[in-house]
Amino acid sequence: MPDEINEPIAGPEAIPPKEGRGILKQMAVIAGLGLGGALAFLMVAPPRVSGASRAARLEWTKRRGEIQQAIAAENSREAASRAPATSSSQ
Repeated sequence: MPDEINEPIAGPEAIPPKEGRGILKQMAVIAGLGLGGALAFLMVAPPRVSGASRAARLEWTKRRGEIQQAIAAENSREAASRAPATSSSQ
């Protein structure tokens, strides 16, 4: 059996208008169901996602505060260690 078929492909054929409308209706139903499903998902998903992002934001804010406190403590220690050295040299 040969791997190549040398027969030409037939040209385009017109379909009856009734069948064409049926195909368009099916495409519209599929698109409508897809959009409806996406809309339903978007109405349900954001509260869950926003809750998770809010928890992460609160955790990050707490962590950022701890970092700022550590930096301030380190800066005050450095200032305290430099203060006696500058006062004794005066």
